[in-house]
Amino acid sequence: MSTMRFKVAFSTKGRRTERAPAPPEPSSVPVSSTARQLALAYWIEQRIEEGRLRDLAEAARLLGVSRARMTQIANLRLLPVAVQEEILAPGFKGGERRLRSAVRRLDAERPLEHPRRHVAVVGSSVPNYEGDPNV
Repeated sequence: MSTMRFKVAFSTKGRRTERAPAPPEPSSVPVSSTARQLALAYWIEQRIEEGRLRDLAEAARLLGVSRARMTQIANLRLLPVAVQEEILAPGFKGGERRLRSAVRRLDAERPLEHPRRHVAVVGSSVPNYEGDPNV
């Protein structure tokens, strides 16, 4: 049996080669974990609306977090828009603990519109608003 050897040269001349787009340059300012959690909260909400997730409990199971933690993350969506924008701004350094205290201060500064609507009558399953001038 004889062996034959050949020299073969491959060239890309005349052929178009497609290259994958270059990955974006990493940001010089790191994204805060709170901003990531806020984005996650909106992502989960969208999946629930699309029907891809049944509820927050299913999301918690898939992400490997407790249902209580999942509720905390989902509640970030309920923050005032100005606070959410500040969280998403580059260089945000506040953590969740600081954020909670800031929201508590905001809540203390603006009173409830109808405080009696948020307090149930003792011994009754339905609040009684009869005779309340605020209702």
